[in-house]
Amino acid sequence: MLSLTDFDRVQFPENFLWGAAASAYQVEGGNTKNQWYLFEQEEGRIENGDRCGRSCGHYELYEEDFDLAHDLKHNTHRLGIEWSRLCPEAPEKFDTKEIEHYRKVFEALKERGMKIFLTLHHFTEPVWFAEKGSFTRKGAEEDFAKYVSRCAEEYGDLIDFWITYNEPQVALIGWLWGEFPPRKTDLALTCRELAGRLKGHASARAAIKEKVADAQVGLVMAVSEFLPQRTHDFLDQHYADLFDYLWNECFIQGVTTGRISFPLIGEDEVVSELVDSCDWWGVNFYTDLRINSRHPRGIAETLPGERVTQMGWTWSPEGYFRAIERFAKLGKPIYLTENGIGTLDDYERVRFISEHLRVAAAALDKGLDLRGYLYWSLLDNFEWACGFRPRFGLIEINYETLERTVKPSARFLAEIIENNEMTIQMIERYLPQSYRF
Repeated sequence: MLSLTDFDRVQFPENFLWGAAASAYQVEGGNTKNQWYLFEQEEGRIENGDRCGRSCGHYELYEEDFDLAHDLKHNTHRLGIEWSRLCPEAPEKFDTKEIEHYRKVFEALKERGMKIFLTLHHFTEPVWFAEKGSFTRKGAEEDFAKYVSRCAEEYGDLIDFWITYNEPQVALIGWLWGEFPPRKTDLALTCRELAGRLKGHASARAAIKEKVADAQVGLVMAVSEFLPQRTHDFLDQHYADLFDYLWNECFIQGVTTGRISFPLIGEDEVVSELVDSCDWWGVNFYTDLRINSRHPRGIAETLPGERVTQMGWTWSPEGYFRAIERFAKLGKPIYLTENGIGTLDDYERVRFISEHLRVAAAALDKGLDLRGYLYWSLLDNFEWACGFRPRFGLIEINYETLERTVKPSARFLAEIIENNEMTIQMIERYLPQSYRF
């Protein structure tokens, strides 16, 4: 179905949103007031001993970066705001200088004619919040809502799409698998954190709507399908079902029905503010996962010959279609808010984009309410525990000089955006024969 040689062109709707995404911590540099900064200072936590440090210098160079995005025909941009910059010491103590900085950032995007997707929580939290137990603590959602309310008050005239959390289920990596802060391996605490994030979404959405009644508020999910490695193995299937609930379904259930249910911690309630609390869904997709109940983390190793990225992830565009279809069934508009590949081979990036855009086009042909595609990411950046090794960007960053270099894959995507279609001729111009099927 996804061969590059059996089609002529795929077209996208008028007013389709195109762009790229970034997170504040990964690109800005100079963030020292959150739990991720402290985590990096511990030896052995980040590959090669990397530290985010100044990263891409985007905090100072945002206008240059937005000029590049505009030149690449992007009509939208997804970015984050760093909570620990606005509230470095306490929930009600705001830094007015940082508030003004982000207003200038958002105005710069508007001056370039771009719609804005704003992420309010993208993994990082102020140290004072994390040290209290993050969202495992009762009432944590109230502190989160104070920050969100101030953002809505200050920037409500500039933001087109509000994102309460980016990939809230990534809590598992820190609370269950112990690879991100706070380095816990506790299933009960994981459930408390997930329940707290659901309540945080409800509180944040209410805070935004109070300030901006017609605000479009969504949740961005990292969608993966969990498949048992041994199809008829009871434990593999049981683990797959458990991971699917914790990673995907508890949020789908919570945000649609309002029910927060984690029997392990005695949590089972319906939060009225949570019922039907997404105006749209963001779908991030990178990989599906096979489950091996005998593995310490429950995740199966990749097989010889499988296509893998710098992150060690397999890539299968068919899984992308299933992810889109799963969320389209919820009856809300879908935006593809992240999709990208970590690779040093830019031809591989062209192929990745072309294959996944064919999937997006197939979803549109099926009548699914898909309204935009944002590549991850605009810039090479600090990739959390993997440091600076993975290269996801459309734009290469020289981390010594901070020089920006536009990659051919960015030109490929720009041509698709400009024409609102992708043709086999475009692919042939950017992709050598050896990279095609």
